[in-house]
Amino acid sequence: VEADYTDTIEESSEVNNERSFSVEIVDSNPTASIESPANGYQAQTDEVIVFAGVGTDYRDPELNETYYNWNSDINGNLGNGSIVYANLSNGDHVITFTVRDSDRNVDTDQVLISVVPSQPPTVTLTTPTNQQIFREGETIYFTGSALDHEDGTLTGSSLSWNSSFDGFLNFGTSFNRNTLNVGSHNITLRAEDSSGVSILTSINITIQE
Repeated sequence: VEADYTDTIEESSEVNNERSFSVEIVDSNPTASIESPANGYQAQTDEVIVFAGVGTDYRDPELNETYYNWNSDINGNLGNGSIVYANLSNGDHVITFTVRDSDRNVDTDQVLISVVPSQPPTVTLTTPTNQQIFREGETIYFTGSALDHEDGTLTGSSLSWNSSFDGFLNFGTSFNRNTLNVGSHNITLRAEDSSGVSILTSINITIQE
């Protein structure tokens, strides 16, 4: 193309001039994405579940988190924000995370999670053994253990020992005693997990004069 000083333009060839450019198509809706819990997550009764999500929008670089909402199809509204904490009822929950932008456009993301009752721990009373006989004043060694599906190995105050004759004896996985009264004792070892689910096992021993 040639141009003179009088702004007259003429083509120097018969070939058509072409200009090309690309156009980006922008979605006017925001995007909602659940980061946790993962789809298929299994929680225990009374477990505090952390719900975390993010929202992005082309027009709103920073979305107002008060427009983020979490909902369970069983328990209803769980709260607003990018992170909320909640206990859910037993059952299979469809969790919906909703993001709304300043133009009131919305997007949602969903996961399915299950809430099941907490399983009781397993408890083992190792010593003394059932029907074992001791002399008055003899030192008796008490040992036991407990394993929980959710909490793992239980220790400390999670394990409590009792005698039907002398009452509370001690906490923990092991201790010894030489002050049990003469008579027949039903010894129980009780294990309780962090959800408050407990189980006990027992033996009988005799203290003789």
